[in-house]
Amino acid sequence: MLDGNGPLDTASIGEQVTERLRSEIISGRLAPGSRLMLDQYKALWNISITPLRDAAKRLEADGLVHIYPRRGIFVAEIDRNALMEVFQLRIALEPLVTELATPTPRRRRWRR
Repeated sequence: MLDGNGPLDTASIGEQVTERLRSEIISGRLAPGSRLMLDQYKALWNISITPLRDAAKRLEADGLVHIYPRRGIFVAEIDRNALMEVFQLRIALEPLVTELATPTPRRRRWRR
């Protein structure tokens, strides 16, 4: 069930954790309906619980997990069509968000 895939690079720990968990869900290593055991990943990857919790929130926003307070985090049971819709929406929106978040340099006006 757990796949170490080597040590994590601490430069962007939150994103790496999110992507590794997403990969485990999409590949089927984490089955739909199974409980996501954050403590096991914490020990396996030798990281704090915070990036794991943040990753769980991101994955919940993507519809890949469900978080139930005081019960746990569970892999969502989604069909392929719903998953494709989520990713198509992200593909459409991310370039726009990047463009809006990136400041554009001021254009110089040429003097004659």
